[in-house]
This record gives sequence, structure tokens and C-alpha cells, in this order.
Amino acid sequence: MLLKTIKRFTPIILSGAIVLIFALIFMFNIFPTERPDNSNEYKITGYDVEAFVQEDNKILIEEKIDVNFLVSSHGIFRKIPIYQKAQFYDNGKLQTKNYKTNVVLYKSSHEIDFYTSNDYFVFQLGSAYEYANSNETYKIAYLIDLGDDKITDFDQLYYNFIGNQWDTTISNVNIKIKFEKPVENKTITFYVGTSEGDKIFQEEIVNNEVSFTYNETLLPYYGITGRTVFEEGFFTTEKQSATLDIVLLSASIVFVIAGILIYIKNKNNNKIISTVEFKAPKGITPSDAGYIIDKNVSKGDISALIVYWANKGYLKIIEEEKNVKFQKLKEADETFKVYEKDIFNSLFDGNEYANLNKKNIKLANAISLAKQGIKFENSKYFSNGIAMIKTTIILLFSVLMATMYYLIADKVALKFFSIFICILIGLIIFLCCYMLNYIFERKLTLSKISFILFQVIIYSVLLAIYVACAYFLHEPYSNPLMITIFVPLISFIAVIIAVNLNNKIEGENKEVGKIFGLRNFILHAEKNRIEVLVGENPLIFYEILPYAYVLGITKKWIKKFEEIEIQTPSWYIGNGSFAETNASLRVLASMYLFNRVILKSETLIKPKISDHDGNFGGFGGFGGGGIGGGMSGGGLGGGGGGRW
Repeated sequence: MLLKTIKRFTPIILSGAIVLIFALIFMFNIFPTERPDNSNEYKITGYDVEAFVQEDNKILIEEKIDVNFLVSSHGIFRKIPIYQKAQFYDNGKLQTKNYKTNVVLYKSSHEIDFYTSNDYFVFQLGSAYEYANSNETYKIAYLIDLGDDKITDFDQLYYNFIGNQWDTTISNVNIKIKFEKPVENKTITFYVGTSEGDKIFQEEIVNNEVSFTYNETLLPYYGITGRTVFEEGFFTTEKQSATLDIVLLSASIVFVIAGILIYIKNKNNNKIISTVEFKAPKGITPSDAGYIIDKNVSKGDISALIVYWANKGYLKIIEEEKNVKFQKLKEADETFKVYEKDIFNSLFDGNEYANLNKKNIKLANAISLAKQGIKFENSKYFSNGIAMIKTTIILLFSVLMATMYYLIADKVALKFFSIFICILIGLIIFLCCYMLNYIFERKLTLSKISFILFQVIIYSVLLAIYVACAYFLHEPYSNPLMITIFVPLISFIAVIIAVNLNNKIEGENKEVGKIFGLRNFILHAEKNRIEVLVGENPLIFYEILPYAYVLGITKKWIKKFEEIEIQTPSWYIGNGSFAETNASLRVLASMYLFNRVILKSETLIKPKISDHDGNFGGFGGFGGGGIGGGMSGGGLGGGGGGRW
């Protein structure tokens, strides 16, 4: 049942989308968090930094940190962010670059643990088995690899020499920078964060060295950033490889080519040849026809049996003033299919009249089993191979998208695109594509408005994911082949191909062709032809009505008889308040009535099987941002620390 399936999947899709949105919001630090001031527990009384800037844009850092502990502590920890965002002005235009750094520990003056935690490299100095002295001096040396600066016009040193994530005051800062490569006629601008804004200092580089001293006290969460610009090529870093781009782009192209080849191979294998039909096909009940046309057993497919049985002379529909009754005329016999007989017998339950107001657990069970029986009996008209191909293509597309977004996020250094977020994106994409396939399998029984509306909803969700991921992940420098734009578009072609594959196959007696032939007759039969058929069989309208109902073209069939007199069947007894010309609508209403009975029955038991087949952040970003050192710390490195 389409609406039931939509209701079942919509909460999952919406929940996933909501989780994704909130994850992005929190990862981008849109909502500021309160940061503790621990300057009453310890203070940094001296902070010396010696930085040796290598030609390959790696920096060997030696830090000497003098700490005065005011409470019992084991030591300090030093943390450096793995994923970082640098922002700076170039010719008056704000530039933003995302980076992923790597740190290697060289030595330490104290016992140390070195590990990664929450996207940080962490140095934990001190012993868990003893307390530090009230005054301690900690020394650490490490190599930080800044990698390619992703700038094509120039190179730069842009580094937070004192990070902005220390939760205490820092006094007596001394920074010394030495360059491996000769530097001439250059100055370094130092940005010092204060509560009143950045203080700016410029120091000249002499003999490849520069020193900077800050004798005032830095407040918690304020740092010092240094920046200088060199000509392009100053750093001989290895440019980012395009291998990943080529692999992903190639994978998407191969994926689409495979999809096209599969489509070409199978498009004619299951070709349905519609036969010419002018009456209801023998041996195919409306329930069978309803399942064959859209691979789904709906309430309407079951309720259409009422008129089908009435036409065969097994029951009578009696309309009273405020009620409709079904009267049994004879027992179900060997002409009934097993599921038909179960429903018929359970409906009347040994009585002459069916009690439609009574809770009938027998009928509920019979309907549940009938759904299984209809699917089982008509499964031969569907190709399991094509269904598997469709599911496989949709699954591969979802996995490809999730993998691509994770690998590209890692490449452009955006930490919020974690494995969890990418799996969630893949799951939402899978559900959307699965629902798209579900809609296409039922397009013949859906109204045009519903068919278009469901597609609009699905495509809107997919487009939102595509635009959001392209916006956050696309960096022309990091993605020269623009895989964040082209790979999803190219790969999605395979999904479109898959959902358009026909998985229906002909039976030995052309049953599927007969159903499509009857559908074509209902849609395209001319008035003259129908008048001839009515002359041959005055009740042809009622014989075909249950089939038109399950094929989703009831209105089309009724409209054919607007100017043709319809004889009231003997198995329908009206209450006298309507003219006989309204009998067709009253008969149709009896099927709607049985829909409600079926719906009521479904609430009595838990279905044994499902009704469908399963074939930005604040200015500066990570650790802050912004221009200069300040509270934000606009450069790379830095980080901060605390006591433990």
C-alpha cells in the first residue's frame, strides 16, 4: 500500500535529515559554548617557543612552559587541532582554507602520553601516580606538518605560536622563529589577542631569524599568531594528488556504463506485448491484476473482489437507507482461488449476510494470508534478477556517495563530515532512491498528481543533500576535477536507468499482456465500440469495473458511459432513493465500504509481512578563526591545553 509505505519511510527520512542538520550545526559551532576560566587553579608564568620552519612547510617546535599550580595537579596537557581553518585577506578579499595537519612527537622533559582525541593531537605531561610541584617547567619538542597551503599565487607562514585554547592566563611570552631557507627583506606580523581586539606588531627577519617578546599577560582563550607572505614556490611541499579524484570519477563513469549495459541487455528481455482485450480476462481476479500492474497488494485489490463475486452470482449487494449489506447467494466453489475462498468464507462466517460492523478476526487473518497468497501466486510474473539488479544499483550508488563524501571531506579537511554523518547521508540517499523505485513500480496506478508530487519530494531531499555537500566540500584547489559536483550527477544516471527497468515478465498464457491489453481498452476504447459491446453484454460495465478499480483508472471507465445507458444488475438492490442511473456509483461505493472493513480488520492483527516488497559556523571555524591571533587564532597550529 503506497500511502502506508510513504508513512512508514517518511519519519525515517525526516529523522535522518533532522539529525544531519543538527549535526552540521553543532559541528560548525554555531551555538557558542561556555568556556571555563581555570586561572584560579594554575597559571602559565612563562611560555617560550622556538620554531624552525623547514623548506617543506614542516615546523619543528620546541616549547618551554613554566607553570605555577595553585591546586594539586598531576601535570598539564597540550592539544593541537588536527582539522583547522585559516582565514586571511588577499588583495582585500577574504580567503578561507581548510587544512588537515599531522604532528610527530620528538621529546619531552616529563613522562608523556601522546594520543589523538576529539580531532586533536594531545600531549599529556606528568604522572598519574604523583602530583607535580607547585612550580614546574615543561619542555616538549614536536614536528608539525602543515602540508600544501592550497594557495596558487603565493606561499605563507600563518601559524598560531600561542594557541587560543588555553584556559588560563599566560605571561612572559618569547617567540623565536628560524627559517631553513634564506629570507631577505621580510617582516612578520604578529597578532596578539586582547579583550579590546588584536594588537598588531611587526618584526623584521634578520639572518633568517626573528624574535618577538610579549611582556603583558594573555587572558584565557587569547593567543598570538604570526603571518608573513613569500613568493610562490618558497615552500617545496608535495602538491595534493589527484589520484583520489580520478579513482572516484572513474568509478562513477564505470558505474553508469555498467548501468547502461544492463539496461540495454534487459530492456527487451521482459518486453510485454499487450493483447487485444474487450472483456475481463479469465483466470485472473482483480486482486491478481492489481498486484501484477504495480507489484503491490492494496485494500482496493481485495475490496474489488466484492463486485467480482457479485458478477459471478455468488453474492448480492443490498443498499438500505443507512447501511449496505452483502447477501450470500451460494457457497464458494472450486472456481475460487484459495485466498478468494478464505476471504469469502470468513466474510460471511457461515451466515447468509455479512456483518460488516462486527470485529471479524477470521476475516482479518484471511486478508493477511490472502496478501501473501496473491504475491506468491503472481510472483512468477516478476523477474527476481531485475529486482536484485535494481536494489544493487541503488545500494552501490548510496555506498559510493557516502564513501566519496567521507574521502573528500578528509581531503579538504572538514572534520564534521565524520563516518557517522557520511553513513547517515548514504542511508538517506538509499531510502530516497528506494522510494523512487517504489513510486516508479506503481506509476500506472498512481494519479499523475501523486506520481509527480512524490517525485518532487524525493528529488528535493536528494537535491538538498547534493547542494549542501557540494557547498561544504567543494574546493576547486583540492578538487580540480570537481568530483563533488560531477560524480553524484553522473552516478545518479545509473539509478534513473535502474528504476526504469521493467521487472515484469509474461506468463505462459500471456496473462501480463492481457492485463495491459485490458488497461489499454479501458483508456482508449471509443464510444461506438463500447455501444456494440454493451449490446452483446449489457453488464460489461460491471464486469470490467473491479479491474478498472485496481488498475487506478475507475474514473476513465465511468466517463466512457456518460452517454451510454447502464443496466442495473440483478445482484444490486437499491433503496429507492436514487435513480437507476446512479447504480454504477453506488456499486463503486460498496467497494469503498469494504475498504473500511479491510482497514478495520488490519487493526485487529499484526501483519505477518510488510505491504511492500524489499527487493557555518562562527567566524573562523575550527578552534575559532578570524583574522589575526586574538581570541580566534586565525592561523594553523596553536590549540591550547590545561591542567590535569
